[in-house]
Amino acid sequence: MMQSSTPPHRPSIAPIAIGIAILGITLLVLGRVAAARRNTPPETLPQIQLVSPAIDTVVAAPLILVFEPNADLRLQPTGWGAGRNHLHIKLDEKEIMPAARDIESLGDGRYRWTVREASPGTYTLQMIWSGPDHRPLQDGASEIRKVTIQ
Repeated sequence: MMQSSTPPHRPSIAPIAIGIAILGITLLVLGRVAAARRNTPPETLPQIQLVSPAIDTVVAAPLILVFEPNADLRLQPTGWGAGRNHLHIKLDEKEIMPAARDIESLGDGRYRWTVREASPGTYTLQMIWSGPDHRPLQDGASEIRKVTIQ
């Protein structure tokens, strides 16, 4: 019997090479996008001016804050905010984010926030901006005040 002298079939490496090339291009593009984001200057945050309550004051519940954020606030998917950032307050170490109904415009750049979650007690209070990921940002934050809620 005579055996065939045809070599065994070898798969083509072209699809593998094309796949590796596409993967390399994708990684290159993603790396450039990430580098561009890192090199983008951070957004300038508006300064929050806390109008009331006054420093070292006693207030009745619920806690009502009057403030000027030096920006037009609007209700966004991430909460009440300006640009990509939104408002939180810190009562001691607890952070509270306003619900849609909690903030109202008073006109002339002033807003009122009724903080229904604040229970009676003495707190250090600060209004802060938070990023889209809800991490607190210190730029633009209000001064820290002590307040007692009865």
